[in-house]
Amino acid sequence: MLLNYLRYRRHYLWRKPDTIVAVPLHPKRYRQRGFNQSDLLARPLARWLACTYWPDALRCNQIRVAQHTLGRAQRQSNQKHVYDICADLRDRHVALVDDVVTTGATAREIVELLQLQRVASVQVWCLCRTL
Repeated sequence: MLLNYLRYRRHYLWRKPDTIVAVPLHPKRYRQRGFNQSDLLARPLARWLACTYWPDALRCNQIRVAQHTLGRAQRQSNQKHVYDICADLRDRHVALVDDVVTTGATAREIVELLQLQRVASVQVWCLCRTL
């Protein structure tokens, strides 16, 4: 992920983020798994890029059916009103880290919330993009 970001920064003049945030898990899912895979990706990226990492900037407030068990249309509506922003990210350049982006429903929902808070920009970084 870091090498891809550096390549995009060099070729497409991507701005370095001020803050990196990870897609959160619901606390119940976190307890079941014992880790948040997006958090595990975001922490070293923030350290390597000398960016602020805010692990508690986003909160998952509802547990829903796991996205991987749903079809495309169901995934789009499954993520509505699931996340909250718990930090003041206004005017910051934010990188949102997710492990897998399939339909983009989760990323879209969080990006919309960040834009409502008037962040300067949002980049979505993911380890895998499925089609």
